[in-house]
Amino acid sequence: MTTPHLQVEDLRVTFDTRGGSVSAVEGISFSVAAGRTLCLVGESGSGKSATALAIMGLLGPNARCRGRILFEGMDLASLTDAQRRPFRGKRLGMIFQEPTASLNPVLTIGQQVREAVQLSRSLSRRSAQLETQELLRAMRFSEPARVAEQYPHELSGGMNQRAMMAIALAGRPSLLIADEPTTALDVTVQAEILSLLRRIQAERRLSILLITHDLGVVAHMADDVAVMYAGQLVESGPASMILDNPRHPYTHGLWRSMPRIDSPDRPIPMAGGLPMRQGWQTGCRFRPRCPHAFEACERDPQILMKEVTVGSACWRNVSSIGAESPSASSPMKENPTDH
Repeated sequence: MTTPHLQVEDLRVTFDTRGGSVSAVEGISFSVAAGRTLCLVGESGSGKSATALAIMGLLGPNARCRGRILFEGMDLASLTDAQRRPFRGKRLGMIFQEPTASLNPVLTIGQQVREAVQLSRSLSRRSAQLETQELLRAMRFSEPARVAEQYPHELSGGMNQRAMMAIALAGRPSLLIADEPTTALDVTVQAEILSLLRRIQAERRLSILLITHDLGVVAHMADDVAVMYAGQLVESGPASMILDNPRHPYTHGLWRSMPRIDSPDRPIPMAGGLPMRQGWQTGCRFRPRCPHAFEACERDPQILMKEVTVGSACWRNVSSIGAESPSASSPMKENPTDH
């Protein structure tokens, strides 16, 4: 059996606030296989971004992280910040959600990409400039020299995102974490970004952890899927299995809420919202929103996910209730942004 490129075991993230300790991630475990894409899926507030920042070691000073983060045989969670720093940018790259908030507005795109190159690799200024041009060209900028002289406000959202991708890839990482890389982009630009990610992955044999709430992105990009709800992992498995037959009611609700180009039916939004983190209940946290809840749901179903990498943290299998699920071979997989 192939050793996972990244393996997260019993990860827990809490934040100290004025109102007390707030839990963001509670005991999740998953792995990213070499050369594959794992999509971490869930609504905003599920704990996806906190998970990514924990892996990168970029949580704030008020955060506490427990568990193991095994990357290329090293437990990153056991390292000090100084020991972990060489991994960031070199072996681990990250594309952040908002490029306009992440890019420095007073530096040109070229300066920012070149800085990333020089910090991660020992190159002369001239070599770093040439590498910057190559990176921008690889990001499908037709005039990389001109783009290098421009500032973030002079570029479109999609161009800024591609510049962020160049920065993330400057150190030639083996694992790329992409946090909602297509947020706030129009559907055409989304398709371009996803296509570029797939091409780069194939060329560089990258492993990708892609964080998203967009199920069209999942259908287009994922080899494997892990679904989060209220800080917990509720379902995981190969993308084909999750898309064809979602077993957890939350996953099924996400699928039903997505517009489908192959169906005349309107999407059905889920009722309610995520519970407050200070008031997470015992038992299944999705229970108040679940149309299939019954007595057993008052017990914690997380035990069902403890010893498996494929499964659902649900006492009742949605597929056995006769619920329909989208087919992985439906047109939505071929048109991920037409929604």
